[in-house]
Amino acid sequence: MTDPNDSEGLARKMFLAETAAVREHLAEQEQAATDRAAELLAPIQAQVREQQARDRAEHRATVLREAADFVGNDDDCDCGGCDSCVPNKLAEGLRRLADQAAPAGPSSVFAEIRDERARQDAKFGEQNHPDGTGNKSQQDYAKAARRWCEAAFGSGYGTWADVLAEEVAEANAECDPAKLRAELVQVAAVAAAWIQAIDRRTP
Repeated sequence: MTDPNDSEGLARKMFLAETAAVREHLAEQEQAATDRAAELLAPIQAQVREQQARDRAEHRATVLREAADFVGNDDDCDCGGCDSCVPNKLAEGLRRLADQAAPAGPSSVFAEIRDERARQDAKFGEQNHPDGTGNKSQQDYAKAARRWCEAAFGSGYGTWADVLAEEVAEANAECDPAKLRAELVQVAAVAAAWIQAIDRRTP
C-alpha cells in the first residue's frame, strides 16, 4: 500500500524539477535574446560613435574656417609682409588646417556648403531677389535639356554636366514657388553628388 506522504513528496519533487527546467529554459531564451540584441546593436553603436567623431571633426573644421574668415581680408596684395598679406597668410594656413580636420565623405561636403553660405551672408548680407523663372523660353529650354540628357546617357556618353544642366533648366522652368523649391533641392543634391564623385577620384 502506497504511503500518501511519499506520493506527495514525489509530486513535489516532480513539480520542483519541472519548475527548474522551465526557469533554465527561460534563462537560455533571455540570454539568446540578449546576445541577439547586442549583435543587432553593435553596428548601430559603431555608426553612432563614428558619427560623433565626424561631428567633432566637422566642428573643429568649422571653427578653423570661421577663424580664417575673421582674420582674412579681401585685399589682393601679395607682397607677403604688409598688414594685409600677413593676416591673409594666416587665414590660408587656418583653411588648410580646416581641410585636414574635416572628415572625408558626404558630410564634409555639406559642411563646406554651410561654410560657403555663411561667407555669402557675411559678404552680401541677406539676399532677396526675384525668382525670374517660368517663362516660355525657359520651359522650352528645360524640355530640350531633358531630351539632351536622356540622349547623352542613352548613347553612353552622359556626364555630370548634362545632369546638372537638366536640373537647373527644370528649376528655371518652374513658376510655382513650391515646385521651384523642390527643383532647387534637386539641383543642390546633384551638385553635392558631383562634388562627392570628384572627391572619390581625387587622391
